[in-house]
Amino acid sequence: MLTFSHSLEIGSALAVLRGLDFNEFLGGRGRPETEISVDDIFAGTLEGALEALSSDYDIPLDLDDPTAQPDWEVVGTLREYEFVLPQDEEGCCWAGVAAIDDCGTIVGAYTGCSLAVAPEHRERGLGSALVALRFLLDESLPLWEHDEAGYSRAGHAAHLSAYRFLSSMAETSQT
Repeated sequence: MLTFSHSLEIGSALAVLRGLDFNEFLGGRGRPETEISVDDIFAGTLEGALEALSSDYDIPLDLDDPTAQPDWEVVGTLREYEFVLPQDEEGCCWAGVAAIDDCGTIVGAYTGCSLAVAPEHRERGLGSALVALRFLLDESLPLWEHDEAGYSRAGHAAHLSAYRFLSSMAETSQT
């Protein structure tokens, strides 16, 4: 089960979620369903996501051995995985969320608009957890700002799973 660190404030994100159906969760309020695409042409790789994280956000990473820095804040856990906020050299952490294994290796990330999990770590709920944490941190999702929201089938499934998980949390916290 995904658990959150005590520093993560989730109340306002859950309030936002209560007003969203699944299509609005995927594309943002007011976006027609026809502007949300599901096609594996949108699938990316973890290597690509980490390269963008390193270059676009100035996050210091050795792309041959992508290891989280010890000072990156842990915002959640799922079994043997921790979810951390990648930080640049000044300590700013506005680049998304990453999943690390028990050796500190980055095995998944939702950075910029890229959601990716290493093949050997798939089917363990990491994609869904990354989406849930990204929404809780930002109170939105990255593709809300794009002209068209495009998801791979796996990305769409991860977002659906996260939406159901967060909706259940929002319902429980309201009662």
